Amino acid sequence: MTSLREIKLGIYTNRWFDIFHAVKETLFRNINLNLRRAVVAKNNINNSMFREYPDVLNVEDMSQILNVSVKTVYKLLKDQSVEHLKIGREYRIPKISLIKYLLKKTVYKGF
Repeated sequence: MTSLREIKLGIYTNRWFDIFHAVKETLFRNINLNLRRAVVAKNNINNSMFREYPDVLNVEDMSQILNVSVKTVYKLLKDQSVEHLKIGREYRIPKISLIKYLLKKTVYKGF
C-alpha cells in the first residue's frame, strides 16, 4: 500500500502506467523496425527483379518472365489484372506494374 507521503513526494509510480508505456514503446519499436524492413525489401525488389528486361515490357517479355504462354498473358491483360497500355494493336506493360502484380499475389510469412 502506498502512503500519502510517498504520493506527495512523487516517489510512488503507478506500475500499470509504467507497464503500459513499456509495452507501447516495444510495440512502436517493432512496428517501426518492420516498416523499415518492408521499405528495404521493396527497394531491393524494385532494383533487382528482372534487371535484364527493359522498363516497358511487351507480351513476349512478360510471358518469358512469368514462364507462361502468350495466350495466358493476353488473358491477364484482358482481365485487367496487370496495369498496361494498349498502343495501336500492341500491349505495353510497365515493369513496375508486373512487380506490383506479383507482390499482390505473393503471400509473405513475416520478414
